[in-house]
Amino acid sequence: MKSNTLVVSGARVDRQLPYAAVLPFLLCVALWGAFLWMVGRITLLPYSAAGSLAALFPVFCPSRKHRRLVGCALLILLTLTALLFWRQVFGGLAGLLNRLFDLSAARQRYLYDNFAVSAISPIPAVLWGSALTAVCFGWLGAWKRALPGVLAAAFTAVSCAYFGVTPGAAWLLGILALSGLSMAARSELRAAVLLLASAAVIAGLTLWLLPGENARVSVLDDQLRDTLALTTVTQQRQPENAPTPTPESQPEQENKEPMLLQIRESMDPKTILLIVLIAVILLVLFVPAILRDRLQKRRDRNRAGMESENNAEAIRATFRYALLWLRASESDALEMPGYDAAYKLWQEAAFSDHAMSDAQRDQMTAFQKTVSDTIQSRAGRRLKWKLRYRYAL
Repeated sequence: MKSNTLVVSGARVDRQLPYAAVLPFLLCVALWGAFLWMVGRITLLPYSAAGSLAALFPVFCPSRKHRRLVGCALLILLTLTALLFWRQVFGGLAGLLNRLFDLSAARQRYLYDNFAVSAISPIPAVLWGSALTAVCFGWLGAWKRALPGVLAAAFTAVSCAYFGVTPGAAWLLGILALSGLSMAARSELRAAVLLLASAAVIAGLTLWLLPGENARVSVLDDQLRDTLALTTVTQQRQPENAPTPTPESQPEQENKEPMLLQIRESMDPKTILLIVLIAVILLVLFVPAILRDRLQKRRDRNRAGMESENNAEAIRATFRYALLWLRASESDALEMPGYDAAYKLWQEAAFSDHAMSDAQRDQMTAFQKTVSDTIQSRAGRRLKWKLRYRYAL
């Protein structure tokens, strides 16, 4: 089975590093582009793209360990830059956030306490903020490849839900698409594209069926907010030793049944279909990524030690991996070509104290490849599915 890493001077180098570094850059550009579009500053997109180039720093780091160290150094450098240029950085960010607060207040009738800032150019803030986002994506990707995509999708969903404003369907679909691609390895790109195409179709149907604002739901929402606010104020003003009211003394909740009726009436077929489609989108985007990550962890455990620099350890791990293939396929090990020689080689690696040669390591690797190729050629669809998904081979 082909590995995505190779060993150079004791360091594990990721083969798909350029692919994995470009996606966080594009994801960072999409996030900041969506934000600038919402606040009416899309002309600043080139500056955010320039700052997002910091996401490409992993290309110049040969291993995950180096990427983590360089990422930490860049985060410290950005922190010092923010402290030295405090007024330009945070003043510009505050001005952009004030625009977002005003937009949210107009949509949701909320009142925000805006930042007290003077007229400051937002360009330094956009450069610094996009660079910080890009470095965070590159640094987190060195720990776990799927982290940038998961965090970007979650942050987008939470922000849109909290502020009640969205950048538009094109920006949202772009962010979700890049998030999904960043969770997939390069070898899984075809499957990821198919999943994203399915999600795009479902999202398009959702937007087409979107019923818009429902007046009854809006009225119900205002009633619930008023009821909760009144209950909170009443509980805060109630003394600690106040007697608990009895059921006879409590006023009858006359509005409870009408509110439930309004909920039932507002759940028209389009709304139900929309909820189902949203649930399907979440399943299509996140469940396969979670299952794929779990499967990859099992594969890594099964192949643990096969790429060790110690030939004896690698021989033992490779022989154990070959036995997993034989056990999973219920094959007779004695009928496998080269088994006796491989078994003697494993005994020598396991119980002798002398060093094993590279030729012996290559011999065991060839035996393992013979086992896996033979079983794959004889296996039917069901066995191939079990080997890949049940036994993680």
